[in-house]
Amino acid sequence: MLQTLKIKLMDTFGSWDKKIDASRNGCHEINMATEFSDILARNIIHICFGEDLSDELITLHVKNDGKWSTKALTIKESIYIIVG
Repeated sequence: MLQTLKIKLMDTFGSWDKKIDASRNGCHEINMATEFSDILARNIIHICFGEDLSDELITLHVKNDGKWSTKALTIKESIYIIVG
């Protein structure tokens, strides 16, 4: 499990590094609350399913304003809706 977390962290750090290199001023703003949540979600999903399925689409029935609607969401997004 620790190795999976290390891989997710290195992927995220690499993504940040690419964004910094691509910027004109050599910096990139990072929202650590959302990034940390994303890293943990990807790590848990990878451990549970044996691979990172975070960006796979699934169909959920979601209640909005008392009405049920069908939405196609990524597994990562659906966790936030289900858990709250």
